Amino acid sequence: MSEIKKVVLAYSGGLDTSVIIPWLKEHYDNCEVIAVCGNFGQDDELDDLKQRAVASGASKLYVEDLTDEFVNEFVIPTMQAGADYEGYLLGTSLARPILAKRVMEIAKAEGADAICHGCTGKGNDQVVPQGAGLFKKLDVSGMDHHRALDDSRMTLEILRKIYDPGAIAPYIDLCDREFYRRITFKTTYICDLRSPLVEKSHLRFPCPRCGRESRRLTRWNVKNKSFRADFRCTCCGHLFAGRLTIKQKYEGLTVNKKTFPLPDIQAPRKAVPGPLGNMELTLPRGVGVLRFSAWKGLEGVNHAFTTRVGGVSENEFAAMNLGFGRGDEPERVEENYRLFCAAAGFDPDSLVCGAQDHHINIRRVEKAQRGIGIWREKDMESIDGLCTNDPGVTLVIYCADCVPLYFYDQEHRAIGLAHAGWRGTAMGMAGAMVERMAQEFGSRPEELLVAIGPSIGKDCFEVDEPVAAEFQRLPQWDLFVEGPQREKYHVDLWECNRQFLLSAGVREENIAVGQVCTMCESDLIFSHRKTRGQRGSNCAMLALQG
Repeated sequence: MSEIKKVVLAYSGGLDTSVIIPWLKEHYDNCEVIAVCGNFGQDDELDDLKQRAVASGASKLYVEDLTDEFVNEFVIPTMQAGADYEGYLLGTSLARPILAKRVMEIAKAEGADAICHGCTGKGNDQVVPQGAGLFKKLDVSGMDHHRALDDSRMTLEILRKIYDPGAIAPYIDLCDREFYRRITFKTTYICDLRSPLVEKSHLRFPCPRCGRESRRLTRWNVKNKSFRADFRCTCCGHLFAGRLTIKQKYEGLTVNKKTFPLPDIQAPRKAVPGPLGNMELTLPRGVGVLRFSAWKGLEGVNHAFTTRVGGVSENEFAAMNLGFGRGDEPERVEENYRLFCAAAGFDPDSLVCGAQDHHINIRRVEKAQRGIGIWREKDMESIDGLCTNDPGVTLVIYCADCVPLYFYDQEHRAIGLAHAGWRGTAMGMAGAMVERMAQEFGSRPEELLVAIGPSIGKDCFEVDEPVAAEFQRLPQWDLFVEGPQREKYHVDLWECNRQFLLSAGVREENIAVGQVCTMCESDLIFSHRKTRGQRGSNCAMLALQG
């Protein structure tokens, strides 16, 4: 059994999966156990799950938000179909295939030897009464097992045989009404400042620099169950943002306050055409367009990366924002698409984008998908990579520190475009696209041309130990992880993706690295980290020509 070194476990935090962690470690030579839990709407019920998993012996716990996929792809179609099982609407069982899919993705990314789950058919709680009845030599042949009524009858007969009033007396605890109120109390977040539970003292934030009183500059807004506003210190003038989270628990209110520096939002700089890293900046029609120097003159394909220059958006979205979900006016975003496409030579009606959520799912698209995600509603979730061999389609992905990966197969006239954030990079999006293009188009890895676009560079991408650990599990991690220095690490996403490409069979001379850091060039390219999320979106575009 020693060949199993790492196991990924579908984990609920219940009895079965908590007990099985030490069992796995005992039976498989102290193997590493990685727990994966799906959030299907439990939210607060998952608060202490990591602590339980680690206490049981797991090395770490993934809590994956699968709510949207669960509702849209399973619950709604099931309700429409009227599906049921033995007279009951299907519920928890619908979540199993989604969780199984995510467990497999994480197992692949972690390089696990095995996966495990804690299911025993219809559940231990329903199997136990039958087994106990047979053990006590009860006749249970006339009972329909796995039904609540018959389970109760079996349990009653078992109790009649083993019940000893004297022995059980020390364990009896009379439960009053307050006991039941406590166990049924549901923790809630206070999201209305008019609530009588919100006190004036909750809304005061001392200056994080000098500790003196501050004055609120903006209205409170609610985001992710927290109140947020900007402040200025009345003594030293320091500007900062404050976040207030109030939970109502059985034990009472918990009030959590955090302060953050205000984002550094710069106006777009006056761009000058010329080289930038290993890319070239041009200004056709006054619109900033970045292209790889190594792909200059490459026939049969058009590629580009957007800049902030030449659009019509204002404030933090200035000026070429291409993200509809950032808070910008949709009409401005639409005009930006038209302006950039005209400048860079793309057909605006041919654009199609995915539904990015930092996984490694890839979709093949054709003419039927033109306009999806931009001029038409998205029709799928969790798509971070696109590929096609249709010259009538332009692939689009969004980036603002994450890595855009461009793929071109000259031999089979096919292209791929991928979004690789740090999670997607660590999970192997680069290799996944090489594999998918081989499946779809017969692309040979050694003939693929690949370019790594503008994203956050190693010097700016500072991370804590949990993120660094995800990369240190990869082969040759010392090529792209540095540290720790003062408990911080630096990760080179460009080199990590390059190593994945080399491992997938792409030739070193066929890989171009743009060497443009979005955080260093934040007055030319939107950077999420530099602006703390108050920004527009960059786009990578790729299309076949001729």
